[in-house]
Amino acid sequence: MRNCPQHDITTLLLACLLASLLPGDAAELPDLKTGGKDNGPVAILFLGPYVTLDGKYKAELSAQGAVYAASSYFDPLPDVSLKQFNVFVVDRLPHMGQELDVFGQSMLVYWANMRKIEQRVREGAGLLVYVNITDGGGANAGGWNKEMQPWGIQILQASIRDQARRIEPWTVYGAEMYYSWTENLVKHPVTDRLKRIYWPSVNMRWDDCYAAPPLICDKTWTPLVKAMPGATLARQIDDRWMDDPQPKDDPVLCATRQVGKGRMAVLSIHPWYTHQMGNSKVASKQVGEMSPGVIDGIILNRGDGQVPSDTGMLVSRLYAWLAGNSAAAGLGGYRTGAPIAKGSLPLCEEEMNFSPVLDFDNLKMPPSWRHRGALVRTDDNQYYPEVSDPLVTGELRYFKALIGARTKLSDGRGTVADYAKAAKKAGYALIVFTETFGKLTLAEWKSLVAQCAKASSDDFVCLPGYDIQDPAGNHFVLIAPPEYPRASWLTADGTRLEKTQMVNFLFYNHMVVCHRPAAGPLPYERLKHFQGLSVYTYRNGMLVDDGLKAYQWKVESGSNPHPIVVHELNHPSEVAQAAKHGFQQLIPSDTVRNAVAYFRIGTPHFFEAPARYMISEGPVVTTWVSSPKDIGPAAEHRDQFRVAVGVRSDAPLATVELYDGRNLLRRWRPGGKEFQATADFRHSRQYDLFVIAEDTQHRRVITNAIRTVAERYHYRCGDRQNWLSDVGFHNCYTGSRLPDGLDFIMPVKGTMEGSSLFPNVRGTLMAPKISFPFTCNDVVVQDVLLDEKYTRALMDEVGLDAMPSLPSEPSTVYEARRRNYSFTPGRDGKRWIVLTEYEITLKRDVELVNPAGLFPAFSGLRNTRYHTWKEGKLFGEELAGNVVRNLPVGALAGGFIAMSPELQVCNGQFGLAPQPGTPARLPAGTKLTARFLYAYYGFSPYAANWKASYAFEDDPEGLLRGMGFAGPTPYQLTMTRGTLDRIAYLAEMTPDRYGVAGQVTKTAELLVDVPMQLRGVNANWPAGIWHEDGTLAYTGIFEATAWPRLDVSKPGKFYAGNLLTASNPDLVLSIVQWTKDRINLEVHNPTDIAITATITSPAEITGYKALKHTLTIPAGTTTYVSK
Repeated sequence: MRNCPQHDITTLLLACLLASLLPGDAAELPDLKTGGKDNGPVAILFLGPYVTLDGKYKAELSAQGAVYAASSYFDPLPDVSLKQFNVFVVDRLPHMGQELDVFGQSMLVYWANMRKIEQRVREGAGLLVYVNITDGGGANAGGWNKEMQPWGIQILQASIRDQARRIEPWTVYGAEMYYSWTENLVKHPVTDRLKRIYWPSVNMRWDDCYAAPPLICDKTWTPLVKAMPGATLARQIDDRWMDDPQPKDDPVLCATRQVGKGRMAVLSIHPWYTHQMGNSKVASKQVGEMSPGVIDGIILNRGDGQVPSDTGMLVSRLYAWLAGNSAAAGLGGYRTGAPIAKGSLPLCEEEMNFSPVLDFDNLKMPPSWRHRGALVRTDDNQYYPEVSDPLVTGELRYFKALIGARTKLSDGRGTVADYAKAAKKAGYALIVFTETFGKLTLAEWKSLVAQCAKASSDDFVCLPGYDIQDPAGNHFVLIAPPEYPRASWLTADGTRLEKTQMVNFLFYNHMVVCHRPAAGPLPYERLKHFQGLSVYTYRNGMLVDDGLKAYQWKVESGSNPHPIVVHELNHPSEVAQAAKHGFQQLIPSDTVRNAVAYFRIGTPHFFEAPARYMISEGPVVTTWVSSPKDIGPAAEHRDQFRVAVGVRSDAPLATVELYDGRNLLRRWRPGGKEFQATADFRHSRQYDLFVIAEDTQHRRVITNAIRTVAERYHYRCGDRQNWLSDVGFHNCYTGSRLPDGLDFIMPVKGTMEGSSLFPNVRGTLMAPKISFPFTCNDVVVQDVLLDEKYTRALMDEVGLDAMPSLPSEPSTVYEARRRNYSFTPGRDGKRWIVLTEYEITLKRDVELVNPAGLFPAFSGLRNTRYHTWKEGKLFGEELAGNVVRNLPVGALAGGFIAMSPELQVCNGQFGLAPQPGTPARLPAGTKLTARFLYAYYGFSPYAANWKASYAFEDDPEGLLRGMGFAGPTPYQLTMTRGTLDRIAYLAEMTPDRYGVAGQVTKTAELLVDVPMQLRGVNANWPAGIWHEDGTLAYTGIFEATAWPRLDVSKPGKFYAGNLLTASNPDLVLSIVQWTKDRINLEVHNPTDIAITATITSPAEITGYKALKHTLTIPAGTTTYVSK
């Protein structure tokens, strides 16, 4: 130390003494070892929906002397537990509208916990809140701002960018991400001794999941960490960053404030970079769908390799500062590892009385229009029963909503107040304004929002919205969007929506409605990025768009669209006519506020079955519910379900129809003004059910869908752009690449159209229409229709995630259908085998580029091995690069098994052989067909090592023998009923009296079960397969064909096909219970005349109650028979 004059030392000591007395000084920070209760360690409780702590971070925290615990804030935390902690860390706040999600009733616990935590903070505790908006940036940012608004702090959904101080850059979605640093620290006890803070300038996913958005603070907050001068705010759009209007001050990353006697801090850096995963090395720079970069301690402590990061120290000093007043309040005392006492979850009556075993003789159905999914765990299983919604406590009412009003703010007339007055008079509880966006300025939008708020009350609500078109003229109605669209989403003139995907996930607390789906230029099969669909649209009292077919298709495809009706009004005087004409929007709820809160937010209801949306011309569906929605153990009777339907009208009801997508399943003819019925089904397949009822005045009502969950099921993602779950295929995106890389390569002269599905030339890419018409436990069917091409788009403009649907027109070279059957292996860790069928028709005369080449080629070879059965033995060879091989049926080549003749391998490609004589031209109308098998290489819950499990060639002889392609099968079937036509992977059988029977006389251990194909069964009756060991497995029926699986490793007799038959094929039969001593079944007559018929069970089925019963069923009725 240098020598100092005495007066300098005295001055320095005096300054230090005075400073020690000032609040907020560095000396005031308690030590994490001794700053807790009774000079013990500071106790920290990490809270979130689920909390994970990085192992190294936990060790470092312990080394600093702190103690810690973690808990879900959805677990009830009593005061006695909370008082053990000095600091609370909330690392994720709920998203906007989370209380309306499936299991959203858990928010009641969250709210109760947060009230207690606020009280502890006001007494002296500390609270650190992170910004965490991953996995749905819009809803999460909206939820964060809603929760934090009372505290005077918000976030801007943007990234803080500093090009001058960037490190570790990488590219995601074509845009550059990097980490940044700042030394712009405000003097404060927390920032004392800190030099440089690093933060992520990252968008983790395309939907604005920014890893460190800027904080917007009111005067109660003290900013501690700011970006350096010159830093900017930006938002990502596709592969580029767009600068946002810049704040006046340097963007804030961390801030603190006082709350009563306690303290509060906010850190905008995502917790993955601190306590959750701060030391983890993410080599792929991906965590699921998120892209955080490598992490690897760079933000926490490592920095750029030259100057370390003080971000980890910043967090530790925040803990210390936040704990500063807590010990004096008597808080703290927790010891690491001690259990946290938790209260009991509030349970409704159904949860308290829950039984895993269902009694279908006395099945209690959930309450209609006021039920929620719940999670009930037992020692052996978990269940998802539908229970009473604790947020809906009053008497159920059906509120009317009017959607489609336009004021003088755009191209309509009148004001919000004028419309509100007219709507209330006409009996509406809600009016939604859908201003013509092209005529609506930002200022006028803000005026609309303000006027709607002013005109709303507890018993009547006005919601702002707009009708916006994409560049092609497709309409989207946005109900209650949180803001005006960003300029970067719009066309150059600012009047149309170019980035249609953005208003879906980047907005929140709103609904996107595909409007006028029948008249729009885009085929409804390729509509995406929506939650609602306008089933009917009226203008000037006339129906101008009938979208019922589009609605039925969307229901069938697992899209779960919310049915919406729009009355396009241009003057308040038109409200009275709209109220009396056509369909009306009905919202079942107990209060207007609850009805509107539920109605306006479309995404959280995606997994509800059904969501609470209904449109009606008069009748009301009062009962619409199922139980159990999800498949479960057969011993608990959870392999079946029941739906209950109730309808009332002020006129007699003519028909009540229950649909599965586009297929009619039940048709009742009530005759009275009120109606109640049930229908029973097996969870042998997925159902997508909805109701259409009509009264004698020809007025109808249409419900939302009930989507059931079988062993295999499909659904579209919440943005309705791709299909997920157990579909058995990969890359199932609307209008995009087909599964597993298969293609149509059929080049013709004069155009690139046909050279592949997606040539890199505008005007030549095909626009696939993908659907899932049938999903059952044994097989999933996917159809791809290729009859249109994109007018201008390239694949990177429409393909896969977060891309809009773009215009198309009829294709000119060919139209085609590809159907995929994905068969369930029935064995853990075994192959999922897909049968693919192609049907191609040329639309015009074509001249082939290469008459001697494949036409079309479907794929490159997956390997170079070739196996076929030849002269009584398996022949194999390697396929050289230029080899040509005509494939007989059953040949295995390059990963494909030929199921039809005329397939060929040529120059490393697999496809259809040239036409006989290798003609240079093919005429219009030429039809090309192909069938082949391949092993599914994508995700499967059965496969631990999918690359090994999905190679056909690991045992080619065993595979081909088992499929019937290499001599006699290793198993043997003896038929006693029906015929076995052939075995070609499928056991193709012709039923006799709707069934087949036989015996497995020689067993074999195959790689997969044998799929049976039974053509000519009746879809009105249950189907399945029985084995003499007593097992009975139900299956689904598609296009009059059943697809049960036969396990040939078990010897003995079997029966497959319809499990019950009736002497009249129009009767609908469903088995409710079938045991040795009893059979209980539902019998339904959907026709307009009474039916007398005899119902019979197959004689071959033993061990189950035999049935032969004659009865008469009146027209349009259901009865239950028990024997």
